[in-house]
Amino acid sequence: MTELRRAVNRGSRGLDRANVYLRMQLAGKVLPVLVDYGCEVTLMPKADVDAAGNIEVLPSSERLWAANGSELCIIGIATVLLFLDGRCIMTTALISPDVENVILGAD
Repeated sequence: MTELRRAVNRGSRGLDRANVYLRMQLAGKVLPVLVDYGCEVTLMPKADVDAAGNIEVLPSSERLWAANGSELCIIGIATVLLFLDGRCIMTTALISPDVENVILGAD
């Protein structure tokens, strides 16, 4: 049975005043990463994975819903190397075309 999870996708169209974003690097590109412990999993935009190149995306049967009840399209799961202040953080993320920024969840 597929585990059903809820994901929170708050407005994430840029860095906001609440300091909930980190600037992390993926394949040399700086990305705004939303820290959202209300989200159970880490999500990454498909566009960021495509731009990084050479990231293996494995199939996933995960199903997630946004806070508004709409189901997010999950195309797979990947383990990526994110860098924060020079430190490498191996991160597993679900990949979706439905999110605009990386969302660092409680996982």
